[in-house]
Amino acid sequence: MRVIAGATSAGASFVVRNDSGINSVQDLGGKKFASPQLGNTQDVALRKYPTDNGFNTVENGGNVTVLPIANADILTTFLKKEIDGAWVPEPWATRLVNEAGGKIFVDERDLWPPEGKFVTAHLIVSPSYLKDNPDVIKRLLTAHVNETQWINEHKDEVPTVFNTELQKLTGQNIPEDVLTEALTRLEFTNDPIKLSLFQSANDAYELGFPAKGQERPNLWNI
Repeated sequence: MRVIAGATSAGASFVVRNDSGINSVQDLGGKKFASPQLGNTQDVALRKYPTDNGFNTVENGGNVTVLPIANADILTTFLKKEIDGAWVPEPWATRLVNEAGGKIFVDERDLWPPEGKFVTAHLIVSPSYLKDNPDVIKRLLTAHVNETQWINEHKDEVPTVFNTELQKLTGQNIPEDVLTEALTRLEFTNDPIKLSLFQSANDAYELGFPAKGQERPNLWNI
């Protein structure tokens, strides 16, 4: 595939229960955490963080448990106190704080100095489609750039507009206060922030995604 633009940067946090007893990295041992999906970017970040701070996950002989659970189920298990925390994207991080007695333990932006930028969404295309349909891709990319620019120039309007369109598509919306807070930790950008992609892929490889022994992925031509 080919990355033709960035879409979002940041917007992911490690949220722990206020009553979990976790006040510093030294408190991570023996705890149970959730991520949205095995091997996704939040899962990789969650597994890497304890490793960088002297702990190992259970499957690697340590005492930190990581459970891949769907975002909606993470909120439920968090409320039931069946997990001590979760590394999740927005607006779920805000919901865990506002609805489930959580606190942000790590804003992932703090782990990406100096500017706190790291890719959380890309606009991608297959090389064959790009070759056969350059005009379609050009129009798509133009619309994407224009929409991103509009978002960044009308930030006060974004929650209302987003909810209006979400209601049309799904019949649901997100409480405006939740959406407003979530957007403070998320940046819309056309920049693919490529070095963060390479770093995240390298972290995933070191953690065993794909299985160790396979060749390290080379993304330089992506």
